[in-house]
Amino acid sequence: MFLKRSFWTIYLLAIVNADAGKRAPDTFPNIILSGTNFTCRCSFRFDLNQSNLRVYWWRGENKTFIKEDSRKLISIKPGGAYLHLLNVTVSDAGTYYCAVKHAEQTIERGRGQQVVVHAVPSPLKIVSMRSAKSSSAFLILQCRTAAFYPKEFNLTWHKNGTEVQHGIKHEQYPTAGGLYEVISSLEESQPVKKGTVYACQVHHISTSVPATANFTVSKEAVFAAIAVDWIVRGSLAALVFHVWALIIYFAYKG
Repeated sequence: MFLKRSFWTIYLLAIVNADAGKRAPDTFPNIILSGTNFTCRCSFRFDLNQSNLRVYWWRGENKTFIKEDSRKLISIKPGGAYLHLLNVTVSDAGTYYCAVKHAEQTIERGRGQQVVVHAVPSPLKIVSMRSAKSSSAFLILQCRTAAFYPKEFNLTWHKNGTEVQHGIKHEQYPTAGGLYEVISSLEESQPVKKGTVYACQVHHISTSVPATANFTVSKEAVFAAIAVDWIVRGSLAALVFHVWALIIYFAYKG
């Protein structure tokens, strides 16, 4: 019995993989978001006895049939067999094929359903960072995305509705699961005013609406910026004083 079953498995694999290479998948890919569910369908005649049906699913060029687990469930109903992909991740992307076997005869080989998985960059988070002692920035903001896919993105900063063109730096990092994160920094070189609204906006293929986060300058942020300004001014004044002291000392000594 085991040898017979192994023979049919190898035989069916040879047929379905050869067929998959010849037949193009469905024209339009199924684009779904990470964390959602998706169902692939393999059709057959409604009058077939389900007790005599055997359904096989596989992905792309993978030579191994998909086995059920907590995120992949297989079901058979009149007229169709289904592969339920639960809580999909980017690693689940690919083209899924099916084959239906009835009484040792393959009666259906699906053209393939292409699954493309996107992950959105939201929610965004903006935080105010402390200025380094060597920095003359009045305000430093940092915008961080959630993990997203694919990696292409467009991130912009806005100040009271006007796009900021200078003082911006983006850094992109790969994360677990083949995703990406971006940390963008904005350094404000001009004095800041209470109530000024800064916005970080990310355009990404995963969503038609850009992800946005806002930061409103508070009284505390203004005071911190003033303190930084006085520290910078004081440091420059101290430097000038020491230079003049050295000049006078060497002039007097000479």
